[in-house]
Amino acid sequence: HMIDTLLAARLLMAISLGFHIIIASISMILPFLMYTAYIKHKKTKDPEYLTLSKFYKMSNRYLF
Repeated sequence: HMIDTLLAARLLMAISLGFHIIIASISMILPFLMYTAYIKHKKTKDPEYLTLSKFYKMSNRYLF
């Protein structure tokens, strides 16, 4: 039973760390993407950049 418990603990730690690394990476880059899309919208007046910026804003809201 000791090996089963140890394996379960290691598996849980691996899943937890893997999930955290992915989410942390995405949450660090999203503000930059949001800002870049908004600046592009201001320069080009292309409404797709504004839509993209709002999408990043919505995605960022769910991460925090």
